[in-house]
Amino acid sequence: MEKAIFLETERLIIKQTTLEDLDNLCVLQSDNEVMKYVGKGVRTPAEVKHWLEQAFLHHQRHGFSFGSLFEKESGNFIGQGGMMYFDYDDTQPDIEVGYRLSKNYWNKGYATELSKASIAWGFKNLNVNKLTAFINPENEKSRRVLDKVGMNYIGKIKCFNTEVERYEIDRNNI
Repeated sequence: MEKAIFLETERLIIKQTTLEDLDNLCVLQSDNEVMKYVGKGVRTPAEVKHWLEQAFLHHQRHGFSFGSLFEKESGNFIGQGGMMYFDYDDTQPDIEVGYRLSKNYWNKGYATELSKASIAWGFKNLNVNKLTAFINPENEKSRRVLDKVGMNYIGKIKCFNTEVERYEIDRNNI
């Protein structure tokens, strides 16, 4: 079954996540370095499957979600990215822009490219005035990405008993 393309950039293809992605996602989310600043860190296959199902249901309900990320030139799976209601909770207003990439694809500008495209898509297709991002305060690489795409530091907040930094971008400031 051919997966639906959600978003395309110059070098990336974001496809709707399906159960076919489970093996790739398990490899990605079992890497300590990739998951160092994500939630509670490395995830078990059962946890990965749970979040994959959440992404799929979110996409069905809202027409967007965290998708599977592929490099156009090679066709290789390189990670996940896109947008979702924070923690897949659509009872609150925050739509988060995010990503996680396999280490082999770090430092190539993919996170910035994906984030810019996600922000543009969000403001074009969703009735929202702002988009958010949340990062671990020690995650300098993600901080640089958020600065590059024009997101503004709002402050530190507690999120699931962990301190994170909140960033936002306003529709009127892009």
